[in-house]
Formats: sequence, structure tokens, C-alpha cells
Amino acid sequence: MIAYETQNKCFLLSGKSYSYCMYINRAGLLQHLYWGKKIGAADAAFLVAAHGLPASPDPNDVNGGMATDSMPSECGSFGRGDFRSATVVVRRKDGAAMSRFCYVSHKIVKGALHLQGMPCVRKADETLTITLKDDFSDIELDLNYSVSEDSDILVRNTAVRNAGKDAAEIAKAFSFCTELPDTRGTYSALRLAGSWVRERTPVVTPLAEGTLRIESARGYSSHQMNPFLAVLSEDCGEESGECYGFNLLYSGSFAITADVSHNKSIRVQGGINDYLFGWQLKGGESFVTPQAALCYSAEGTGGIRGRLGAVLPVRCVSKAACGWRAQYPLLPVGAFGRRTVV
Repeated sequence: MIAYETQNKCFLLSGKSYSYCMYINRAGLLQHLYWGKKIGAADAAFLVAAHGLPASPDPNDVNGGMATDSMPSECGSFGRGDFRSATVVVRRKDGAAMSRFCYVSHKIVKGALHLQGMPCVRKADETLTITLKDDFSDIELDLNYSVSEDSDILVRNTAVRNAGKDAAEIAKAFSFCTELPDTRGTYSALRLAGSWVRERTPVVTPLAEGTLRIESARGYSSHQMNPFLAVLSEDCGEESGECYGFNLLYSGSFAITADVSHNKSIRVQGGINDYLFGWQLKGGESFVTPQAALCYSAEGTGGIRGRLGAVLPVRCVSKAACGWRAQYPLLPVGAFGRRTVV
């Protein structure tokens, strides 16, 4: 279910047992508010007042742009006050690349978003598309969110569109960006590394200030590094504790990053690997990024495994097409019994 509350300009997306909340702040930026256990419209209104407004940049403040460095964002801009990693970077004809993507419009449609020539989740109840426009160029973004009432998977991707006449070069175009709250606790990141006959070996790394990046530049995702990252709360185990899973539905070169800022918030984003990436986008053309499956669990890593395993083999690619690999979960059973801690 997707709801938009006009007074607070707030979006509330809800699946089987989770909610995802964001709103258009007073500066016109799409600000992240919440991702976790299911909440209602009254809770969303409280989040706007208690957490959204204090972190929102003041458009009347001459230095208001600097406030975006601590604002939880659905799309990181580049070179205009936000010093964390950007989600999309586009170089224009004059070589400049600074950006500030502001809200233009949105639409909610029934069903899933079908991507031509790429794997995608083919079944969803509703899809939200939020269009943002760069204040400094003719570049527009469509941020897509697909939800199902019987699933705990939120499907994300981004389309980059050149609404001008001059060609531009995409230097980076990630599929999603989201932010996890500062709980004053300690988060860890779980990735799946390995090699032949020892695929998907769980490796857990504590997250601290700075950037953790997993990637493959082989031209394919590979069993050396799976296109999956989970962010785990301090008390997360196999059957209990909060965790967040991010799985790219893409088999090419990829990158997923977790940026921990000075105020302890965590920005997680990922998509096509931006290492030596470049794509000329002519006027009127669009570039569509791969989808990513985002999942929240309050029942530990087993909850992530079960939720992703119940949806992706059925709604993305059939078991007949996947062969024997479709029978196995993305995250190995008992991962916390034999994990590697770095």
C-alpha cells in the first residue's frame, strides 16, 4: 500500500510487516524519515514534525545548503553541501557536475515496473514514481518504489533522463539510496564472499566512520563477491534482532557502499559499478538502472533470508529458469554460526 498525505507532503509505503516513510521538505528535497516495523499515518505525521523538520535545510538561510550534509536523503546530490557519496553524478557540456535534485511530481500506479532487457520483479501491487529535477541542469530522475501487501520486499531503481538538448555524460548512476538512523548503537555489515565450491561465505565487518564498499569489476557479479549487503544491529543474530538487506537484481559489475557520517547515520546505496563508468546521454534519452530488492527484518538474518527467498525466485525469475541454484537461499542457513569477522 502506498499513501501520500498532502498536508505534510509525506509518502508512506507499507508491505506485509514493514513501513518506509519519506517526505518533501521545505527545501523541496526528498528526505528519508523511517524504515522499519509497520506504522500508521499518525506515526508518519509525528516523524515529519519530530525528525523531518529539524534535519531539513532552511531555504531562507544563506548557508542552508550546507545542512544537506546531515539530512537523510533518498538521493544524494553532488557538490552542493552534501559531502557524502552521491547517488547520481552527471557531467554537463561545460564539465561541471554539481547537482541538487528537487521534487517535481509523483504518480502511483497499479502493478510492477517492467524493465526491458534486465531482470525485474514482475509482480507488485503498486509502484510509486517520484520525479526529481536538478537545479543546475536539465537532468531529471525518476525514483521508483514497488510494494506488495503480501511481501516484505521493497523494489527500487532509478531512471536518469536528459530533458535538454545538449548531451551529458553519466559518471555514476546507482539504483537506490537510503539512510539508517543514528541509534548510538553499533552496526555491522555482512557480505557474501567466496570462490569455487565455497560460495557465499558470510563475512561480518563492524561499521565505523568512513565508507565500506563491496564491488565486482569483473563484468559479472561473481561468487567472489555477491551483489548483497546486510546491515545488522548490535543484537542481531540468526533469529532475532533488526537487520536490513540489500540485493541487486543484476549480474554485471556492481558496487554497494555504506557511508557512516560524522553524526553516525548510515547511507547505503548501490548499483552499477561507477569505476571507470561513463555513459553519454543525449537530449531526450533516458538511462534505466537495475532493480534492487530492499528488505527489513526484526527477526534476524533468518528473516532476511526467508523474505528474499520467498519472493525473488517466484516473482523475478522462475525456479525452472534458475535451475538448482534457485533452491538455495541467498543467505546461508546458520550464517552466524560460522561467520568470519574482520
